[in-house]
Amino acid sequence: MKKQILQFLFLTLLVGLVACGGGEKKENTENKSDSSPATEKETPKSESSGKEDACQETKIALTGEGDFKLDNFEVKGVQIYRDMMQSGEVKYPALILTLSNYPKEGDYVSDPTKEGDVRLIINFSGKGGSTITAQSYDIAGEGFGKADALVASYSTKDKSYGLNLPSGKAEITYLSADRVCGTIDVKDKSGKTTVKGTFSVALK
Repeated sequence: MKKQILQFLFLTLLVGLVACGGGEKKENTENKSDSSPATEKETPKSESSGKEDACQETKIALTGEGDFKLDNFEVKGVQIYRDMMQSGEVKYPALILTLSNYPKEGDYVSDPTKEGDVRLIINFSGKGGSTITAQSYDIAGEGFGKADALVASYSTKDKSYGLNLPSGKAEITYLSADRVCGTIDVKDKSGKTTVKGTFSVALK
């Protein structure tokens, strides 16, 4: 009888430990779900926004200081970086599109090294808690998660061109896991540095 009582107590204790362990495992699973990387939420492979029939062929004109002028930016290299960024306590989405008129090396568009090489970077950023979608982005916006903002710059073998006190906007007209299309029309305060045109590039 004593032996049976001991066996019963041991069995009760074992069942209790298993039950506690199951509850702890469930709690950890829930916490893991709550802390999923924001990147996964920012890059849904099956979703798209905008209208694909709004895509136009890539034709971008650039002007810069001195006599720099490029009427037709022929895209041969494309690099896309899409992720969540953070400024202080604010996490915000970003899509950085790098285009070059020379082939990229592997997965990256390298710095221009030859005469005539040009690299254009268009950096879209959204408000904190939002996602990058087909909409307008203001180059005069605050950015860093405060507004749907834009930064644009380009470089040649000898110099990088930024936009001082810029104005204008870029618009993503279509965005999917495979393609990004849009328009851009921005300039600096002097009007000497400009980026204007349309783009439609495959995201490979």
